[in-house]
Amino acid sequence: FFSSMDKSQAGRFFNFLINKVEISCLYIPEQVDHNFVFEVINSRGKRLEDFDLIRNHIYSFFRAKNSETMRESVHSNLERVQSFLKHKSADYLRCFFQCKYGYLPKENFYRKIKEHIKEDAKLSKKKVADYVYELVQQLAKPDNMDIYRIISPQTISEQERILENFVSKSRTKKSHRKLPVLLQEMQKYSITFPVIFSYLQAFMREPNNTEQARFISRQLVNFNSFVMRTVFISPKFEPSHYAPGFSNIAKKINSTRDSSVEIYDDLEKITSSAYNILDDNNFKKMVFVIQLDNDRAKRLLFGITNQSQPDLIKFSGCTAEHILPKGKNHLS
Repeated sequence: FFSSMDKSQAGRFFNFLINKVEISCLYIPEQVDHNFVFEVINSRGKRLEDFDLIRNHIYSFFRAKNSETMRESVHSNLERVQSFLKHKSADYLRCFFQCKYGYLPKENFYRKIKEHIKEDAKLSKKKVADYVYELVQQLAKPDNMDIYRIISPQTISEQERILENFVSKSRTKKSHRKLPVLLQEMQKYSITFPVIFSYLQAFMREPNNTEQARFISRQLVNFNSFVMRTVFISPKFEPSHYAPGFSNIAKKINSTRDSSVEIYDDLEKITSSAYNILDDNNFKKMVFVIQLDNDRAKRLLFGITNQSQPDLIKFSGCTAEHILPKGKNHLS
């Protein structure tokens, strides 16, 4: 940071520090919870991000002098997460913890994380510090951060190591519905990320297991169909309605180490009362009665085009206006 400055910039910076910044040192008695004091003081003014609050809570377990090595490791891992994912680090935390603990409401995310850490450490019969140490190691695992990075960006390259391996092992190389396509379609629906993340985590535990890769591929195709059909049919897609169900499905996948979790029934429970979208015949009937506005028309036409001439056009690069069909199958 300093080496990037020339002499005049450095002068202005240090002048600002000396004349505009006041630093106070607050001494807190040992019997007082330092973590609580930190949270109270930082609740004034600009609210701290969940990432900062959770990080501070994690540090609170490594205050003892004999915890110095663990504290340094925890600090390095948390810095690695923030450095690697940058502005997405808070979203990554939310996705990671929902896969582990199930649905966590955004408005009290931090409080729920604190409760789950305490409860899970007790259930695992580990010291809380040991439990948290292992948790942070998982959080900063390169494969986990890579998975989140590829499911959340604006553009997805099929050359990504994880995607390339998955497509190869699931034998979907020639399919129109291979993983990069599914991810691209669901990218704007962040509530789907925990389910995708959990399945790809399961794949990375056994990346050479062809049968498992094919099973996971089928589940992700079904999940994608559910989401895309719901968005197409619903008058308004309400993330708050689906987020709890999706997060709890992710937890179910995450907690089953062999990853053979069928999610058809779980998805049906989420939506059966409203649309029963997973029933093909019912879905087809509903397509005929929905209001086909420009966005839906574009989705429908794009899907038809993709079946016969994949990659002819990009969804974001076209609009639905005056259309003259050219394929023989569509002239009627």
